[in-house]
Parts: sequence; structure tokens; C-alpha cells
Amino acid sequence: MGVVLRRFPVTVRAGRVRHGDRDVTRRITSAGKEAAAVSRALGVPVVAIVAIEGARLLGPHGRPATELALGPVRIVPAYRLPAVLQAQAHVPGQRRAAALVATAERVRPHYMGR
Repeated sequence: MGVVLRRFPVTVRAGRVRHGDRDVTRRITSAGKEAAAVSRALGVPVVAIVAIEGARLLGPHGRPATELALGPVRIVPAYRLPAVLQAQAHVPGQRRAAALVATAERVRPHYMGR
């Protein structure tokens, strides 16, 4: 029988992200590292956003939060993800999608045999 994690809150304290009593900091920092690698490769800012399904976010002093952060990584409830992505998409001076795709095709590693 699996543990239902959605009843446990997500918190950020002292540089650590906890989901109930589980330390999930490495998962969050991995998202930040991957975003940084994509940013370097494409030459554009990339924001890591982690969506949490079902669990409530608790901010400082145990109060409910609409968003948490660990360094540059944003942590949001899954139900807010569409609005967060829509707001993030309207960046002045943003490159066109076709230009980003062309850059990604040029810089990504090519793998043999898919």
C-alpha cells in the first residue's frame, strides 16, 4: 500500500524542500540545473518551474502560500501552472519560437538510432 503524499505539505526552510517528512531538495535543484544548461545552450533565460500536484504549499510561519522558491526554481501548485506559464510567456524582447527551435536543433547532441 502506497503512501498518499498529497496530504503532506510542501515547505522550504533553511535551503531544503520538504514534502511532509521527505527531503526532495535534490529533485528541485536538478530542475534548476537542467534549466541553467538549456539557458546556456540556447542563449536565453530559462526559468525552472516545478508543479506540485495535490499537496499544499506552506510558506514561512506555516501559512499557506501560492508559490515557493528554492534559489531560481519556482514551486507552484499544479492548478496554477497554466496561469504561471501564460504570465511567463509574455517577456518583452523574447525570441520567436522558430528561432529557438533552430538554435536547439543546432546545439543539441545528435544521437544515433532512435
